[in-house]
Amino acid sequence: MDPDQRKKAFIHFWGKLFLSLITVAILYLSLIRPVQSFLLKHYLLPVLETFLDPAGDLMLVHRTDEIEMIFKSAKFPDMKIELPFTGYFWLSMSMIWVVKQRMFGRIVHIWNLCLLIIIPLLSLAIISGTHWLSPLFLVHQKLYKALFLILGMLAIREGALKLDKHASKKL
Repeated sequence: MDPDQRKKAFIHFWGKLFLSLITVAILYLSLIRPVQSFLLKHYLLPVLETFLDPAGDLMLVHRTDEIEMIFKSAKFPDMKIELPFTGYFWLSMSMIWVVKQRMFGRIVHIWNLCLLIIIPLLSLAIISGTHWLSPLFLVHQKLYKALFLILGMLAIREGALKLDKHASKKL
């Protein structure tokens, strides 16, 4: 592969990545996030509030795309209830799609499908008074976001290495 072709291949790869990131960001901010916010505010929050003890230590507050669990006594740090397939999912998938890294994509999808079970169970347990689960919930929130970002970056790295390896073979 001559230097011009190699340069075009790299520009094509990074251009596709940039286009994917921009497209997913626009779709997420204009369509997905407002729908998630609507579902949280009008459907999930009222259901969760029925499990809440009005005289208890916990209160629920709707934020843009999450429900914040605030402990009045500050025994535990505030936590957020988010629906699966949030911005971290879409960000990582926009990177994974470009390089067609199926294994990383499966991990992100399976984890999000598991979140459909994990988030409601942990949230209901904490709201119902099992506050000792709060640290586990917080660790999970940080862990899955970091994992998604790491998988997205690893996918980009794999794509760039494949491109570089392909270019060196042609030289």
